[in-house]
Amino acid sequence: MSGTEPQRGAPSRIAEGIHDWWRLAGVDQLYADEPAPLAAPPRDPAEDGSGGASATSAAHAENHQPVSASGPAARFGGEEASWPRNLAAFRQWWLDEPLLGERGAYPRIPPAGERGAQLMIVVPEPEAEDRDALLSGPLGQTCRHMLRAMQIDPASAYLASALPRHTPLADFAALAKEGLGDILRLHITLASPRQVLVLGRSLHPLLVDDPAVFCGPGLEELRRSALRRRRFWARWLEETEG
Repeated sequence: MSGTEPQRGAPSRIAEGIHDWWRLAGVDQLYADEPAPLAAPPRDPAEDGSGGASATSAAHAENHQPVSASGPAARFGGEEASWPRNLAAFRQWWLDEPLLGERGAYPRIPPAGERGAQLMIVVPEPEAEDRDALLSGPLGQTCRHMLRAMQIDPASAYLASALPRHTPLADFAALAKEGLGDILRLHITLASPRQVLVLGRSLHPLLVDDPAVFCGPGLEELRRSALRRRRFWARWLEETEG
């Protein structure tokens, strides 16, 4: 039989190459969408055929009674009637309200800028490097370069985030159902900018029906892709100069 015999070991080299690709991308663990318990639940002696209920099994049953539902989970940000109605109060509420997300190792970061700014830029969340000011890390540098290209002084823009703290793997679809979009629209109303630029695909569904909002890819995408920057810039010029 003629022909070239396949090289031995090729599948393993392909597998090693795929593994190296993911490792260089920063993914070095196995992940799954569904949560899994870290340990098996305690065994009930009754299941082992021992009969009767010992003190251990009684305590086990007591600790595993179903929790009665006291109502729906608290709305993101609490009830709308309690939301602030001016920008100064909103900034303080943004830092203090527990129902905006009390968990997390990253600090809450306030928005920056003055009411009535020429442009309000909204990103999904603060950068991981942010400590005192929003967008003070590498993505903020990209944002400042973009503003200068737009002939807008970065210090005069209003910078905001949809979440108060950096939140890895944030579920924006679930947060949208809890009212995140309503809070974002309130923030825009209170800031009263002349233009609104939303950067981040996870936020687009929240404001898709608002014709006054210009939606673009996230700063991370713009930073790493010259093609996306060109496309975004062409759309922006068409929108603002058309």
